[in-house]
Amino acid sequence: ISKLNENAERKLLKAVSLSTILSRHDSVGKRPNKQKWNAFRTLETRYKSDEHSPEVIKKYIDLLSRVSRYEKIPEVIERLRNMCEGDLADPRVIKSGLESYLALKQYEAAYVFLLTYETSPHFGECPAQLNW
Repeated sequence: ISKLNENAERKLLKAVSLSTILSRHDSVGKRPNKQKWNAFRTLETRYKSDEHSPEVIKKYIDLLSRVSRYEKIPEVIERLRNMCEGDLADPRVIKSGLESYLALKQYEAAYVFLLTYETSPHFGECPAQLNW
């Protein structure tokens, strides 16, 4: 059952990503895409039901980033920080955090976010993995 859940999760993430990409490049695709939002809501419900796991919270941050729900990312990152500050060193979290602050034009918050990461004992553990 676990393998089936992982496979279903991967397929839902692919559906969300593909729908998002298509809607960005196609004027017809800018209309609400029911399948994309159904996949998004399914994953969001799954991730919110197990929000005590740092790995699940990181997956939720990634999902929000894929659908450009930047306004929700800072509060989810704060939840992750309260659980375990070491998880903030994950490249996906750093990238999503910066993208969200910049998309929201919160430049000072982006700077503080970077300073927080730089002053943490985890700085330098994995910045080479960031592919921007």
